[in-house]
Amino acid sequence: MIEKSKKWKKTIQQIGNCILISSGSMTYVIDKLEQRGVLSRNACPDDRRMIHVRLTDDGNEQMNESMPKYNELVDDMFDSLNSGEAETL
Repeated sequence: MIEKSKKWKKTIQQIGNCILISSGSMTYVIDKLEQRGVLSRNACPDDRRMIHVRLTDDGNEQMNESMPKYNELVDDMFDSLNSGEAETL
């Protein structure tokens, strides 16, 4: 569960690097998620060139609902692999 008290924030570049998406594509994705109200963009007070992305309360709720399902799906996919296959992957 994502705690409200711990404000999750990342730059668009950090998020893109984690999920292997180019910065140009990330801008499009962030625009769409912001329109849906699941995240917000905030200028970094220390460096105006950087933008921090934060989950909104609705975004946190959606993450708390979807992540257990995602983790179960990934676990099910890896359960079918033997240890050698999992190590290779």
